[in-house]
Formats: sequence, C-alpha cells, structure tokens
Amino acid sequence: MTTQFKRPESVLIIICTTDQQVLLMQRLHPANFWQSVTGSLEEGEMATQTAGRELFEETGLTNVDVQYAGIQNIYPIHPAWRHRYHEKNQYNKESVFIVRLKTTCDIQYNPDEHCEYRWLDKQQAVELCSSVTNTRAIRMLV
Repeated sequence: MTTQFKRPESVLIIICTTDQQVLLMQRLHPANFWQSVTGSLEEGEMATQTAGRELFEETGLTNVDVQYAGIQNIYPIHPAWRHRYHEKNQYNKESVFIVRLKTTCDIQYNPDEHCEYRWLDKQQAVELCSSVTNTRAIRMLV
C-alpha cells in the first residue's frame, strides 16, 4: 500500500469586508487553532485553482472575486500536520489570496475541519489568529 503525502504547497485566503471585518475559523485539531481559509494544492493544481476550491469547501462561498495578493511565504510545517507530508518536506510554500466582501455573511464551514467561525475586526483577528503568516497577511491586506 502506497501512502499519499500532501504537497508542501498551500494557499491562504484572507476574507474581509470593506469595513475591516475578518473571517477566522477555529480548527478541530489542534485545539484552539484559529485561521483564515487554507488548503494544500492537489496534484496538477495551480494555486489559483486551489484557492477557489478551498474557499468553496471551507465556506460555501461562490461567485466572489479571489485575488492573488502577490505574497508567498515559506515556513516550517506545523508539528500537528507533519505526518501528512513526506519526511523530506520540512517546509511549506504558501501563496496568499484575498477576498473582499461588502459585508459579513453566514458561511457553511466544513465540520470535518472546523468547529466555529467568527467575523472579527482587524485587531481582534490579529490577536486571535494562530499562524504567524496568517497574522502578517491580515495586517498587510486588511
């Protein structure tokens, strides 16, 4: 049996409103881990395709403008997810995208990944966010 490892490439999608409300979701694992929409590129996918797919899978949002923010990050893979990657892959390359909405809205988060979501003002989002690259992207883009 062959184990299928994740690609060490992902997207981060900041979802915010014109009045600087930011969507964060709480992951099931690890506990109390808050983040924006994220996801790994699948075989043959480009980052823009992954961003659209993950946005829908994690929020149910469609027909929104997903824009590449011109930001790429490289960071060590979080220990909670190391087992998903081949042992030779210690770092992940992340492409950052942004979705700007006029107002907050209800989303349909994936209960297999998340247990709660919140719309927060920019400062609250920065304080609650668990990822350094996610926090930096919120500060830069919102």
